[in-house]
Amino acid sequence: MTTKQDNVNNVLTDHQVNVFTEQLKSEHKEALKALNIVVKDYPNCYKTYILLSIAEDKASLETGDFEKGLFYLNKAKELGSKGVNHKNNIKAHYSTVGSYYFNKKEYEKSYKYYLKSAEGHSDYNFYYLRSVGNALTRLNKVDEARDYYKQSLKINNSYAKAHHSLGISYYFSEDYVDADKYFLLACEKEVNSPQYITDYANNLWKLEQYDKAIKQYYKIRMLQPNNVISYLLLSEALVAMRRYKELIKILSSIPDIVNQSTQLLNYLGTCHTEFGNSKEAKIFFDKANKLLSEGTKDDR
Repeated sequence: MTTKQDNVNNVLTDHQVNVFTEQLKSEHKEALKALNIVVKDYPNCYKTYILLSIAEDKASLETGDFEKGLFYLNKAKELGSKGVNHKNNIKAHYSTVGSYYFNKKEYEKSYKYYLKSAEGHSDYNFYYLRSVGNALTRLNKVDEARDYYKQSLKINNSYAKAHHSLGISYYFSEDYVDADKYFLLACEKEVNSPQYITDYANNLWKLEQYDKAIKQYYKIRMLQPNNVISYLLLSEALVAMRRYKELIKILSSIPDIVNQSTQLLNYLGTCHTEFGNSKEAKIFFDKANKLLSEGTKDDR
């Protein structure tokens, strides 16, 4: 709680702002309650209203009512928030609204607000431009979407997500050569992203660069040694290349994971069948069928 000494200048201290900013990241509802009390002690501090706007926007992700957030930003402007800082806060507000509609799959509305967030100059425009591209992609306006992704990269060529988004757009257009370029760049910018490596590997497979793809599937496995999906991707590739002995060795080293996966059990059964080991194959096929009978869902 504030004191008369705290608010002698009717301005929140930097420390207070930092405390509320951190609280907003994880406990925005509690922060909103506290800020509604604090504003009574600091009725003319624009910083309070900026924090209130952020808190209201977070709450509005559940309700869809973003009017209060915008109202508090305009109030902050009246009290002294101006210039670049005010513009950045407005842009962030519109981006939040765009994300709300994007998550609700209302892509026309999402596009409208993302576009507002990208208007004018900002150090964060690379982020907002990619969001516009994402909304356009969902509206099946792929060429326009790519233009926004490329605009994003002109501002920040190290932005891995924009490279990845471009790769995805080319991948689903079956332009695997251009997809390869951007997936590779995404992986270079963010070297330990399982998602980026997976998409890069899948695209390599489409290009029939099988050995390179398998190396990437191995990399995913190294990054996620306990994730069944990592082993499914690798298993599917190794079976396709008839590298059965290699796969038997890998899957035999992780019995706890294999015994919980119908697909991995079936892959092991297939490998043993190829080697003529019918008894061993039957053991794994029987285990897979038992899991299915118990209601185990598909791994993917």
